[in-house]
Amino acid sequence: MTPAQASAADKAVVRAGLAATDADQRRRFLAVWGRLPAKLTDAQSAAILSKVRNELAQTGRTSDVERWVQAANAFLRSRPESEHIAFVIDVLKYPIVAGKSGDRLLAGLRERFTDAPAQGASLREFIAWVTTRFPTLAAKLSEPPVRPGS
Repeated sequence: MTPAQASAADKAVVRAGLAATDADQRRRFLAVWGRLPAKLTDAQSAAILSKVRNELAQTGRTSDVERWVQAANAFLRSRPESEHIAFVIDVLKYPIVAGKSGDRLLAGLRERFTDAPAQGASLREFIAWVTTRFPTLAAKLSEPPVRPGS
């Protein structure tokens, strides 16, 4: 397959996954998307992260949350730092992301930011770090959660 053909196939997979209406179908695309981050354009990555945020806001199944958080971590690594932090702040406000999933999301931050609070740090320490490291995002910390698309 030529690079142009591969790129066209990647675009088709992204479009099909974003258009999927069935939860099982979206989970299957998620597995494929996980192998694509390095190959995608900024617009494609942003569209997938928007879908991930939507899924995290709407899912009621813990097993689904784990998958979507893993996808978020994979795609956030290539996004601008402030976008990564803003996404994590927003998603940590969803009750379903509490506990293990939230810890996994924070682990994704620690992989990217060496000065992020250590594993086991409290949410209070995370908030202090964001306020110091990303002062322009500090106001986001006190905003209520927003359901995507509302």
